[in-house]
Amino acid sequence: MRKEEDKVAERLLKCYGRNCLITEQKHLKSQLTSYHSKNYCKDCLKIIKYGDEERSRVYMCVKTLFHIPYPTPLMKKQIRNFYEVEGIAYQDMIDTLLLISTKNSVTLDTGRGLGLIPYFLEEMKNEKNPKRSKSDVRVSKVTHLNLRKQDLQSREYINSKMYSFEEGES
Repeated sequence: MRKEEDKVAERLLKCYGRNCLITEQKHLKSQLTSYHSKNYCKDCLKIIKYGDEERSRVYMCVKTLFHIPYPTPLMKKQIRNFYEVEGIAYQDMIDTLLLISTKNSVTLDTGRGLGLIPYFLEEMKNEKNPKRSKSDVRVSKVTHLNLRKQDLQSREYINSKMYSFEEGES
């Protein structure tokens, strides 16, 4: 009898994965797994763990190339920014860092952090794929629009309270 009541009374919780947050999808508590104090469904958990593993590979590369025990907070911020805002893949960051380290004219220091990655990215891609010519290079920047539901609702509320003096209504 107790098990039947538990199944009926099981709560719906939200998954903190990007896909589930966008669709506002909720799952049963038994279907979610806790990872870093947040609940994720199986599909989102795979994506989150893969991203964490790739990011840790970039951190290891930075540690070995810069000869430091761990990446600085500036470097961590730059890695996240390159991935989320600029759309640079983690593997491309590693390849670009290796290219920069092999060049004799460029020295790596912790003061600048990883600011050289965007400047050497095209050169790395050209070396990776020699068939690519300059005419094939396309510059594209992915922009993300971060809007929360509350922002949209408050904007609609503000627009509904605004008066238009040009319409001539009295």
